[in-house]
Amino acid sequence: MKIIKDNNLTVNLHKVKAHLAIVHNDQADTLAKAGLTSNHLIKFNRHHLPTNIHIIWDQHHDNITIDHNIRHIAQNISNRQKFYAWLDYKTNTALKIASYDQIINWPLTEKFFNFNPDDRPTSHKLTKFRAWQRKAINNLLPTMDIMSLQYPKLFQDATKCWSCNLHPEMNTSLWLCSINLEVL
Repeated sequence: MKIIKDNNLTVNLHKVKAHLAIVHNDQADTLAKAGLTSNHLIKFNRHHLPTNIHIIWDQHHDNITIDHNIRHIAQNISNRQKFYAWLDYKTNTALKIASYDQIINWPLTEKFFNFNPDDRPTSHKLTKFRAWQRKAINNLLPTMDIMSLQYPKLFQDATKCWSCNLHPEMNTSLWLCSINLEVL
């Protein structure tokens, strides 16, 4: 609308009934159905996109006007595609279920990942903290279940929680042990 008003353009819209054996409509329907069921990601080369664009996103007949930097929109789409691809990893099945059940507070999780315990944008401390964050979210902290898999001869009998010795120690129970919670 902004471009139309700013440039004093006249726009004529013609409603075309779908499924009337019009070649272009049939082709659009086929492409839409293929895109809906496709496993392929949309790939943007952001270097060839204009800086600003004005489009109407009408996926659910909401008429949402997008009047933003198209590169940011493309980056958001790309980030979400990467996130959903990450959620599809076999090791993230529990996270995926929790996400779909809306158990995870993703805005708070994003704040957790953006948190910097150091004042500097890069530091050894920050690198170690980021590694810990990634291990924690992917259930790869060195708990006894992981250690016994990696070093079976060394940790064959040690599977109980080292803090309370009441339950098996694994990444999922790490945050449930009352003694661990006091320390954390």
